Amino acid sequence: MKKLTKILMGLAVVFGLGFAFNSVAYAADPALDSITISPVSAKLQLAPGTTTDGNFKVTNSGTSNLTFKVYATPFYVNNNDYENLQFSGELNRTQIARWITFDQEEYTLAPNATAQIAYHVNVPASVPAGGQYAAIMAESVIAQSDDGVNASSRVGMLVFSSIAGTTIEKGAFLGSNIDKWYKTSPVQTSVDIQNTGNTDFAVNTTLRVYNIFGVEIYNSGLKTNQVLPETSRSISLDWNSDMRIGFYTIKQSVQFLDNAEKTYKQFVLLMPVWILVIMVAVVIAIVALLIIKLQNSKTAKKPAARRAPAKKPAAKKGRK
Repeated sequence: MKKLTKILMGLAVVFGLGFAFNSVAYAADPALDSITISPVSAKLQLAPGTTTDGNFKVTNSGTSNLTFKVYATPFYVNNNDYENLQFSGELNRTQIARWITFDQEEYTLAPNATAQIAYHVNVPASVPAGGQYAAIMAESVIAQSDDGVNASSRVGMLVFSSIAGTTIEKGAFLGSNIDKWYKTSPVQTSVDIQNTGNTDFAVNTTLRVYNIFGVEIYNSGLKTNQVLPETSRSISLDWNSDMRIGFYTIKQSVQFLDNAEKTYKQFVLLMPVWILVIMVAVVIAIVALLIIKLQNSKTAKKPAARRAPAKKPAAKKGRK
């Protein structure tokens, strides 16, 4: 369980940093980049009918006073790419957003000051076992400008929680996606994983690339991604090849839950379309030249037609 928690925290760092870097902004203002939150994730083990306490820090890294508010929102994904995290609309697995409360909901910080903020998760007595997911937001409050435009920025800490009870960790491998011909860089591949359980689990992946001689020229290293319950995820495994033209073998390695590691290989070609067009044009030109040369050779070897001998003029008859 400790190992899974570390993996979850690592994933949450990626999610959290990505979320922090995509702040919501409605107008240009220096204060928009002055708010930071730590940690960027929390992993909680909860039980029905209990209260769990936690805390996080918000820092004003700007040069002027910053007022911000804190609140909880649902956290979920609505597509297989997990590219756009969703923070509105409640699902069965985001009820925890309603269970989170704060001692204080609005703060003002001086420049370079940090506030430690307490939160409480009040779990109802009758809740289903399994994963629950939310985000705790810290959103700056910017006074309305002279032109009537408001501006704000927010950062979030993702909350991964598991409710005690019957936990089902179950998933399926849906497929590997590797093209046979790549016309542009980067080389994009993916694996599709489905979570049919009631709690999130980690998927470990590695991408390796070998040249035509079997020498490894790229290794992505071990990467970990989380798959939330009742969702499917397409996990990207890309190679920024700088368009090295040639033939290569791409190998994907995938492991999740207690399943043995699976590997998938594909022999691929890296070549831009314009190079293929030039090659085809060159081949056509060579073939055309050979045909012309062959025709000229046949013409040169053909014997000239013989002229018929000239007829001798008939002898004139003499006079008697």
